[in-house]
Amino acid sequence: MSDKIALAALEVAREINIDIRIVGFDGIPKAAEVGLTTIQQPIEKKGQIAAKMALGQLPYESIQLDTELIIRTSS
Repeated sequence: MSDKIALAALEVAREINIDIRIVGFDGIPKAAEVGLTTIQQPIEKKGQIAAKMALGQLPYESIQLDTELIIRTSS
């Protein structure tokens, strides 16, 4: 959801001609289309881990996933 909020903020900033830097978090495909800098995690793996925790197949604990900063024109 963070990328969607960042995309909306970026659109408004461009409409009113404000020069700001915006970074999202999710790495959704739309971010690449409009040049949004984002932090990306493996979405499918995150979902699988969350499902296994919800089903009791994994203990609830802090898990660190690989992340990647993808720098584009919004920063």
